[in-house]
This record gives sequence, C-alpha cells and structure tokens, in this order.
Amino acid sequence: MVKKLLLIRQAASDATGNIPPMAADSFKKRVRDITPLVEGPTKIFTHQAFKTTKCANIIKECLMEVGKISSDISYSSKLGEDCCDAESLNEFMNWVNDSLSIYNSVIAVAPGMMLPIAKRKLGDYGFSNEGASFQGSITKPGDYIIYIYRGRPL
Repeated sequence: MVKKLLLIRQAASDATGNIPPMAADSFKKRVRDITPLVEGPTKIFTHQAFKTTKCANIIKECLMEVGKISSDISYSSKLGEDCCDAESLNEFMNWVNDSLSIYNSVIAVAPGMMLPIAKRKLGDYGFSNEGASFQGSITKPGDYIIYIYRGRPL
C-alpha cells in the first residue's frame, strides 16, 4: 500500500476565526474530493488554532461518513501562519515521516501560503516531483506519494 500525505488548504474564515457556513460547505467539498485517496489508518494534523481545529474536525467527520477510520488529531503550535520558516517546516516533515511509519495516510490542514512553499521544499526532504499528476501528486519512488491538494490543478 502506498503511503500518502495530503495537504489541504484551510477553510476561509471571518475576522474572529469563525468559518461561515458557505466556507464550511466549500471546505467539506474539498475534503470529500480527497477522501477516495485515503487508505487505511489515517492521522490528521493541524495547527492549534480555533479555525484549523474546526477544519480538522470537519475532515474527521467526512472520513467517518464514508466509513474511513481516522485517529485522533495532532496539533502543533508551529504549523501556523509562520510555518514557512525552516525550523517549522523541518519539524512538520519529521512529524510526517514519523506518522507515515505508523499510518497509511496523513492529512494536514495548512495555511494557503504554506502549500507552494512546501511544494518547493519537499525535495529537501527526499521527495521528488517527477511524474506529478494534475492532482499535484509528488512521489518519492517506492515510498510515498504526496498529494498537495488545493481544489484545482497545481
């Protein structure tokens, strides 16, 4: 079974961090688009903030709707708006590697600004972007397929 990391952009929110119903529906649609890619035990990872915690709960809900099992949600104080610095990205990738040694799939809720940076930096962590598909899959031959998913082709 291929190990997968799915990065998904967090839902839009208002100034107070609440996710309006329309944004929640849009986020649920994106999550439902990626649930077919999830196989086996799954770990959900997010920044410890009100908005992203709500996103993680929506992901867990969507996985349960289709009978897929997810583990508890893990939180990091570093995967926030400042997550693009080298230390935070390194911590995140170490966490991903540790998680993929146990789980088949990892879903991470990420700020939109992290996605292009993670895509550029994944090579530093042994991932290759050869053979990327329209879904933005990035492969590490024989090991992981990484999907960086933003709801549209990358």
